[in-house]
Order: sequence, then structure tokens, then C-alpha cells
Amino acid sequence: MGLMALMSCSSDNDETEKASTIAVTGYVSAFGETEETRAWNPPTTPVAFERYDGTDKVIGAFFTQDGQTPKSGYFFYSSGQWHTDIDNLTAGNYYLYGYTPHSAGFTCSITDLNGNDSEYSEGAIMTFSNVPAVSPNDLCVVVGAKNGKTDYKAATDYSVTGLKLGNFAYMAEAIGGGGQNYVYLLFDHLYAAMRVRMRVQGEYAALRTIKLKELRLSTISEEGSMKNKTNITVTLRATDNSDPISSVVFTQTGNEESDGKVFESENGFGLTTDYQTFQGHFMPMGVSELIVTSKYDVYDNDSEGHARNLVRQDCIATNTVVLKNMFSEQMTALRGRRYTVNMTIQPTYLYVLSDPDLNSPTVTMD
Repeated sequence: MGLMALMSCSSDNDETEKASTIAVTGYVSAFGETEETRAWNPPTTPVAFERYDGTDKVIGAFFTQDGQTPKSGYFFYSSGQWHTDIDNLTAGNYYLYGYTPHSAGFTCSITDLNGNDSEYSEGAIMTFSNVPAVSPNDLCVVVGAKNGKTDYKAATDYSVTGLKLGNFAYMAEAIGGGGQNYVYLLFDHLYAAMRVRMRVQGEYAALRTIKLKELRLSTISEEGSMKNKTNITVTLRATDNSDPISSVVFTQTGNEESDGKVFESENGFGLTTDYQTFQGHFMPMGVSELIVTSKYDVYDNDSEGHARNLVRQDCIATNTVVLKNMFSEQMTALRGRRYTVNMTIQPTYLYVLSDPDLNSPTVTMD
């Protein structure tokens, strides 16, 4: 992900406006898919990057210097523009580390590779605590940073010299000093992704409207169900355009089994005969099976194919994805990989035109 951040100081008395404003454009490393170019040209090697729209996300940032306590804070979107709450940044050379998205309930701290603040030029250790093991959010860390050009124009494509994997050097203007900071970041994934593509079987769709209300994901290892929280230790080492993530260690915490909500709609999301996509993210270490649980309502259709009355409420369907059986003998999940399953809602009966139905419709994996 590349992040372009234009920072300036605001003197408004409103609490939100006390933060410095920023303008954000983002790119994240692709899940093995085609590179996409928007506004500027991100690096094409050794991995491709794609557009990241983080306007609904909070980005955690650490501006570090050798021998100095890091200046930390957030980039966040409010009142139609981006802001940062980092108000003590002075002009100088920094090493910029960070992550996205930040969520309430978990914390992140940083040290250098020696466990103190002496040599951030060589890399950093980021420690996340109490992170949900299953989440709708794609947790990523900064894998490259660079100050950008001052002649940025949204309609112009250009490359940023020196923006590459493993380079965290950033030359800052002082916030509040009248200067402007253009920040570019590259991000990489810490979790794996599960993409569920759902549709309704054709003949059944002519009779019934299916509205998806909830999609949940839980994870299982060879030892059994996994915990609902995890601590993460990420070791980043400065490199010259190669992957700086030298180690990611996950430690399960919490007492409950991993089970996370990746989609929710109070009134239900209408499914069609075409595949519609829903995606969740999960801690991958040791995960050999994924349990996908769907909750949906079934409506009887009128003669024009519109939902008429509720036939069955809160139907539950559970499907198990065994990785080694479905994904080329892959025994456990891998960080930065996306696993896609296609599912079809179809009846255990057909041509029952009105309430009551005899059975709940089932969800099958294609």
C-alpha cells in the first residue's frame, strides 16, 4: 500500500479540527493478483501492489529516530478529510513504521531490533496485543516508506524515487511549521483472507428471495479449535527492495474459541443467481480448517419475482473448508494468501410455493 499524506496544521477550536489534516491515497500488496496503477506508479518488483481505500480505517504510525523515543499517533478520516493527531513532529530524518487498520481493543508498541530505541535505521520489532483472530479487517504493517514529491497532482502518474521494500527512511517537515509532508507507504498483510462467493440456485431464486444477514468464520488446527485472540510479534529488517518481514510470531490468547463476524446486515443483503463476494481475515498460523457459518432469511416471491412474505427466518448453514482437500494439498494457511470458496444456496425441496416450508434451504460448496 502506498499512502500519500499531505499534512498541514489547523488552528480551529473544534476538537476534530485540532488535528493536522492529511490527504491519503493507499496501495496494498496484492493477493497474487494483477497490479493496478492509480495516481502514481507504485513499485512493480519484487511484488505487485494494488489500490487501498482506507477512508474508513485508522492508520497507526511511528516516526522513529536512532536514540530517540518514537513519536506515535494515528491517521484518521473525519469531517470529509484525513487528519493526524501527531502534533510534535519536528523537521528531520526519520524511519517511519506503522500498521493499518487500528481498532479499539488491541494495542501496538515498537522497539528497535535491540529491544530499545537505539537503532531504528536497522529495523524494528512491532508487538501487537489482544488482536482478534478473525476479523473483517485486513491487518497490515508498513514494509516501505518515503517522503514524496511536492508537485503531486492527482491526475498525473509518476514514480517516487526511493520508494521500495525495506526502506523506511523519511524526511519530514515540521508539523505546524508551515511545511508540507507528502508521505508514501507500502503495506503487506499479516493475516490470510477467506473470500466467500455466494449465489442462489437458479430455479430456487425464481421462487424465493434469500437475504444474507450474517457470515461468521472460525478456525481449527490439528489440535482443535483455536482461540479468539492473538498476540503478534513482527520483526522488520531494513533491506534494499526485498521483503523486510523476517519473522511473524503469533501467540494465541483468550479463553473463547475463535469465531468472528465478517459480514452483518440487520435487514439482510439480497443474494442473486450471480456470485456476490464477502471477505474475512484470520490469523493463519496452524490453521488447517475453516468453518463458514451463514445466517439468512427466506422470502416467498410474488408473481413479479419480488419478496412477498417471510417464509423462514434466521436459517443457519455451516460449511467446513479443509485446506489440504481444497487447495492443492496445502496443509495449513499461509500469511498473505487468499482462499476463495464458491457457495450456492439451494433447496432440499422445490416448487413449494407458500408457507410453511418443509426444510431449510442448504448451502453447498461448488
